[in-house]
Amino acid sequence: QYFYALIAMCCLMSVSSGVECIGTALANLSSLGMRRECAPTRKSVMILSDLAAAFVLQSVGVFLLFFYLTVILKLDFGNRLGLSFATALMGTLFSLAAGVFIGIAFKCSMHIKMGIALVFMMVNSFFAGLMAATMKDWIEHICPLFNRINPAALISDSLYPSLTRFARNMGILAVMTLVLCFISGLILRRSDYASL
Repeated sequence: QYFYALIAMCCLMSVSSGVECIGTALANLSSLGMRRECAPTRKSVMILSDLAAAFVLQSVGVFLLFFYLTVILKLDFGNRLGLSFATALMGTLFSLAAGVFIGIAFKCSMHIKMGIALVFMMVNSFFAGLMAATMKDWIEHICPLFNRINPAALISDSLYPSLTRFARNMGILAVMTLVLCFISGLILRRSDYASL
């Protein structure tokens, strides 16, 4: 339980990278954003390239985590190591999308946006059982719907040996990722500046 929740938290840490990608791309958030807004490259292309680089770096981090868990700590994932790694990659992708949404949707300073990202990561990890192993089961009995929308719970739940559970949770994460990307794209298209 703790190791699975730890993997989920590692994936959700990517939310800060998503916020950072937006912070360096928008003129109202940083001086680097001002310079990049003046470039002839489209804003969406810049953000997508930043996110692709962040995804690659976060994926390397996830790979190192799985290497540490399987080789050093001898944690046995059975024949599901590939699916477990795919789960972590999907969780990382969702987390980046959530970071982009936080970076675009909240009209506040970068420090506050990073704080919101940290709260998002820690609260979801807490309810997935990172600090108290019985928390996720308690939530399942009290309000099972919350476990179906908590990304940390979806990630940790997908690591158990059930293909049905894996497919359901990955589907929910994929839909949530697409919804966040769609909303972020709509907000981004409307953003404009009178002057830089």
